[in-house]
Amino acid sequence: MTQQLNLVWFKRDLLIEDHRPLAMATQAGPALPWYSVEPKYGCNRTYRRS
Repeated sequence: MTQQLNLVWFKRDLLIEDHRPLAMATQAGPALPWYSVEPKYGCNRTYRRS
């Protein structure tokens, strides 16, 4: 029998306190958080917080 693994994709930030899909995934079973670095957004100052 195989076990389900829930994938949660973080698109542009890593906030976890109010991340509803992450909460739902972890309640349903094991979850794998996924974050992919997008260099073009790292250079854009509109996505940076001071």
